Amino acid sequence: MAKKHEIKKIHDGTKRLIQELVKKEGMERALKKLGITEEIMKGEKKKINYQNFKLLKTLEGHRSAVNSIIETKSGNLVSASGDGTIRIWDPNTGECIKILGDLKGSVYSVIETKSGNLVSARSDGTIRIWDPNTEECIKILEGHRSAVNSIIETKSGNLVSASGDGTIRIWDPNTGECIDIIIGHLNKVISVIETKSGNLVSTSWDHTIKIWYQHTGICIKILEGHKGVVYSVIETKFNNLVSAGSDGTIRIWDPNTGECIKILEGHENAVTSVIETKSGNLVSTSWDHTIRIWDPNTGECIKILEDYHNDSYLSVIETKSGNLVTGSYDYRAIRIWGEEE
Repeated sequence: MAKKHEIKKIHDGTKRLIQELVKKEGMERALKKLGITEEIMKGEKKKINYQNFKLLKTLEGHRSAVNSIIETKSGNLVSASGDGTIRIWDPNTGECIKILGDLKGSVYSVIETKSGNLVSARSDGTIRIWDPNTEECIKILEGHRSAVNSIIETKSGNLVSASGDGTIRIWDPNTGECIDIIIGHLNKVISVIETKSGNLVSTSWDHTIKIWYQHTGICIKILEGHKGVVYSVIETKFNNLVSAGSDGTIRIWDPNTGECIKILEGHENAVTSVIETKSGNLVSTSWDHTIRIWDPNTGECIKILEDYHNDSYLSVIETKSGNLVTGSYDYRAIRIWGEEE
């Protein structure tokens, strides 16, 4: 067994090597090469025991399904609903502090931009940009011929939308101009994301996931395997893709080969969304009234969250504090889940 002074020597040597690498490569590249995060380096990674997760708070006020939720940079929650409104909430008090919208149609998705504006995707085919301080709609982007199901902001600052008209559109948010249209899905496009490499990935009612070169609109890979609608897709820390489908499965994909490397099964109805937590677990929501937390390495469901309502869950996010926040259909509520303090 190594003596204490020998272990200290090894630790000091490792520390010097890391310091030299950081000096030579810079913090970001050095950490990437070492396969660790800044939080681990600083010893700040919070350990979360999902077995202790309970329903902490329910936020009510929407008159229809809560389709999408985000956490803003300031720590507020923002929800998009089928009642046509976007609501801004104080998660500590549970109070709705602002309502944006006109109660017409549905809002399917909402994001916060780098500039702090909110952008909503609506069932009337429009994308609306809001100033949350003045509560004013400052721009309307028009061009889609059907509902806009999903909206994202790219690293370059453009907006990208996925629509029921089967297209993906790229927009200049400053001018409101549509600068490109990507066509290729055979049915409604449900969601779209941008990968770390800058590609776009979309999901559709045509049961496929497609990977696109963003700047050319060329489809470079088609991932097939779901036996129904693919509702959402994410990219993990390890650059795999994870999708949620109406066939009740969550699938993990290698985007380079297009191979499905793991299928997570257990939900008894459609899986509507999936996220990766800071701890590396997956969390899924479903029409079967449950939220499931998974170990992606073993494929095991490690925790099922449900309350006394038979509620269908549509969306989920993880907050900076490590809580989970879900949006629901039947009871039109936002629920906050976490460990009791």
